[in-house]
Order: sequence, then structure tokens, then C-alpha cells
Amino acid sequence: MDEIEAILQELRPDFNKNGADLVIEDVSDYDLTLRLTFTDDACMDCVVPGAMIKRGIEKYLRQQAIHLDVTVIDPRAAV
Repeated sequence: MDEIEAILQELRPDFNKNGADLVIEDVSDYDLTLRLTFTDDACMDCVVPGAMIKRGIEKYLRQQAIHLDVTVIDPRAAV
């Protein structure tokens, strides 16, 4: 989990500049669940859709030799 957290730290600045963040909800042998969160003054339209985040993080993890299926809980999907 520390390795995944370190990788997310590398990606966070791009999310944080728009008032968003990624929080680890759960990690298992094959799955990673992340929650996309927003501050009150976030630019929700500036952050790419959850499906794109999922693909991007899976690709980035594979480059680090970590093979996990990623689920992104995106509060915008409920709207």
C-alpha cells in the first residue's frame, strides 16, 4: 500500500490544482479502489472523467510493474 500511495503522490499535483484528490478506499491482491474527492471550490469540469482516470492510473501502475484493476468512485457520476 505504501508503494501505491507513493505513486499517487506523484499524480496528486495534477488533481490538486483543480481542487480534486484521489483517496485510497481499498487495496487487495488484484484490485485498487480510489475515491475522487473535490474541495468546495473545485473545478469539477476541469478534472477528466472517472473512466479516463481509471485507464490512466492502470497504465501508470503497469509501468511500475503493478498490475491492479482500478475502480474510481467518482461523485460526479451520481449527478
